[in-house]
Amino acid sequence: MQRVMAFPGKAGTDMNKIHYEVNGLINNQKRTQVKNVLDELDGVGKVNVDLDRGTVEVEYNDAANEKDIRQGIEHVGCKVDNLISKE
Repeated sequence: MQRVMAFPGKAGTDMNKIHYEVNGLINNQKRTQVKNVLDELDGVGKVNVDLDRGTVEVEYNDAANEKDIRQGIEHVGCKVDNLISKE
């Protein structure tokens, strides 16, 4: 029997979700930079960067944390303005 996992290597882990309002999401290049840096973090499962709304939503497990996610966003020259929601 073949096992199919939605999040490779992280089967059975609970996912958290955090949604930020971010200043500096000015173009597709910046969106790609934010997405790429967050995708590289251990524990991050899904990243959604919305240029029109200026928001970043991240699904992650316990291998990642909010501090690393914020630092990743700010590392590429954006600024986390507000926490919109956290689940």
